[in-house]
Amino acid sequence: MNTRALWAMVLSLCLGGSVLFAASGKRIDQRDDAFLFCLKPMVKPLTIHRAQEPVEVNLPALNTFFDSNGIVRIEPWIPHATDQDHDGDIYSNRIYRVYLDPARQTEIETVKSKLEQLPFVLSAEFENIHRIDYTPNDTRYYQQCSLPAVKADLAWDYFIDLGQTPGDRAVLLASVDTGVDYTHPDLQDNVWVNQGEIPSSVFSDLDADSSGKVTSVEIVAYLTANNLDLNSDGEIDLQDALQTGSPLVDNNDGDGNGFTDDIIGWDLSGWAGVDDNDPMAKQGVGNGSTWAHGTHVAGILAATSDNNLGIASTAFNASMIPVKCSREQQSGEPYVNDGYAGLIYAAKAGYYAGTFTIINLSWGGGGFSNYEQSQVNIAHDTYGAVIVAAAGNGLDTPPYGEQYSTHYPSSYDNVISVAAMGCNGVWGHWATYHETVDLSAPGEGVLSTIIGTGYASWDGSSMASPNAASCIGLLKAFYPSWTNVELENRILETADPFIYDLNTEDYLQGRLGTGMVDIYNAIGAGYLPLLNYYTHSFVWVQDDGDQILNPGESVQLRVLLQNEIGRALAQNVVGTLRTNTVGVAITDSTAEYPDINPGAIGVNITDTYAFSVSSGIPLGEINFVLHVTATGEAGAEYTVDLPFTVPVTLNQAGWPVDNPSQIESSPLVYDVDGDGSNEILFGDYDGAFHVLDRYGVERDGFPYATGDDIWGSPAVADLDHDGDVELVIGSKAQHLVILNPDGTVQTDYAAGQYLMGTPAIGNLDDDADLEIVFGGYSTPGKLFAINPDGSDVPGFPLTLSEKIQRGVALRD
Repeated sequence: MNTRALWAMVLSLCLGGSVLFAASGKRIDQRDDAFLFCLKPMVKPLTIHRAQEPVEVNLPALNTFFDSNGIVRIEPWIPHATDQDHDGDIYSNRIYRVYLDPARQTEIETVKSKLEQLPFVLSAEFENIHRIDYTPNDTRYYQQCSLPAVKADLAWDYFIDLGQTPGDRAVLLASVDTGVDYTHPDLQDNVWVNQGEIPSSVFSDLDADSSGKVTSVEIVAYLTANNLDLNSDGEIDLQDALQTGSPLVDNNDGDGNGFTDDIIGWDLSGWAGVDDNDPMAKQGVGNGSTWAHGTHVAGILAATSDNNLGIASTAFNASMIPVKCSREQQSGEPYVNDGYAGLIYAAKAGYYAGTFTIINLSWGGGGFSNYEQSQVNIAHDTYGAVIVAAAGNGLDTPPYGEQYSTHYPSSYDNVISVAAMGCNGVWGHWATYHETVDLSAPGEGVLSTIIGTGYASWDGSSMASPNAASCIGLLKAFYPSWTNVELENRILETADPFIYDLNTEDYLQGRLGTGMVDIYNAIGAGYLPLLNYYTHSFVWVQDDGDQILNPGESVQLRVLLQNEIGRALAQNVVGTLRTNTVGVAITDSTAEYPDINPGAIGVNITDTYAFSVSSGIPLGEINFVLHVTATGEAGAEYTVDLPFTVPVTLNQAGWPVDNPSQIESSPLVYDVDGDGSNEILFGDYDGAFHVLDRYGVERDGFPYATGDDIWGSPAVADLDHDGDVELVIGSKAQHLVILNPDGTVQTDYAAGQYLMGTPAIGNLDDDADLEIVFGGYSTPGKLFAINPDGSDVPGFPLTLSEKIQRGVALRD
């Protein structure tokens, strides 16, 4: 008896049906890390300057309270509520959720009571827990790393959100193997019952709940009630239903599938090849021996879940068909003797039951066989089965270890080949890899059932394969009308390729399938959208016109969201903008989006977010998180947090420019083309003379190649009085060039010396024209003065006793 349940019942009766409370007075089904409070109607909704520690809002008294009472986070409870959303004095847009420092969560009731005393607070309440992530109560659930590895725990929530138990007893999963101890307490309740083989004379007696379906639980209850221990083993269990004298055995092939009295499955092998209707694993062997292989596989496929016992299975509530294919006359480690016969039986079992079977084959060996491929094709194409098989355990002789190889039946067409990985996605270097592998799944330390009542953790692709098959079983439960091909395509298309990020060896690439099986993604791909951050853009509110976010500016923000191809339509999309970056004030945190089709991009055109940055904000990245909620098919709820960054910089648009060579001298800023915007002129060590516009874009005709290093700055003047300026630059190429604004050469003066300094321009002779003066950095150093046409000014060049490295100066 469950004494905890009895104590709860006694308390409930004594308290007149009231619910249980923790010692603090808070109910045990309420959060202990956060609570809610509501402002009075006359108090305006809060402006949240900082949502996380240290929390800062626009009410100083609240900030003081938060600081002294361990409040580390605040958020609106109903983010897009307005003033019209109220019930009496309770306004939805004035209700907030606050989180306590973990070290002070034991004080939650005290903190809540103190907050209620503040004059602007209407009330405060504990927040109820509405659980959506489902965890079964199987006692060894937390020892099963394979379930979270394939995201089964998340996938079950799709069913829970619809008010359903995960899985479907109409989904059939077959363990075609060494036989199954189907009386194991964690298997018996999920064993398939062939409705067509139940004699009409006892059907109504067995169907205790009048559901029109007889279950294994109902069969055992009937046998127990009638004290039918027909195999005289001292136990009444499901095996008694298959014995001579059982009211279920009538020696008729009731469903016409060719197998008489196949009530729960079939034994294709018997002792020496004679088949029968009892697929029980061989008795009198070690419970954890290789004869338990089929039982271990069966537990992974379809162990009874949420039964306060042992383990859970991904398929959760499916039906398991035990099919025995190993002959018991074998001594030592058994072989699978009649595997393809078992394959066809399992396929027919589903077909004649009005559905199709997901068949697991955790065995293999030998090369390609046309006969074997044909049996696979028949099972797949004629009877609509899904066939999943182990990809292999690498070399089975010294030196053992991983192996690049085909493996049959897993490498046949119409079979999903499954490689074994660690639960964390790491390749263990012991299994088989190949291009014919379709998928990976957990195959290390997989806990499951063995003969008797026990459990064991085993390694092997034999464990990986049923992990994948069980996922397909859950997928079929959610999409019961899908064909085998549709299920196969979806499970492969939605696998998580992160395994290739972890296992980067070249020889593994493309040889572990499409990724780790991901049942959460497989179900959600047709049920929920999958939104990703695409890009963002600004509507400028207060800025300097350069369209770059600088300190002290304010903007409206559009964030573009992309819905992945193949996912559900994203409806009722709402984003909530958050940041912890100091110096950022979000002034409009929520925005609504139009529906976003699969493969399309949605943008909040009119309903923008808004924020401002302080003048003293540190330069760098603002880290934003956009919390997005949406609905998919049938109103299914979807949430995701999408991080992105926005740079805050003093740079102008287009800057900095990445120049490939060193720049020695200062640039010259001048309006070269007379359009009212300045250009930036400079030379580099590659001998390139650049003219960039204000956005860092090179003007047409530039850069101009001088031929060698440019050390000096350029000079600019209208030398010929034509209304256009000329650009003057010297270089180590020993030439001074005068360029037009379009980069064409007006004058090329050969100095015969390195020209390393900046030219000076002035009127040396009081005529109408300007002259250009520059020095040479060669021995002997010369001082040059030339006219715009390249002719020397009379008296120049002058020979000096020193080289001239820098520019010259002119003065009246």
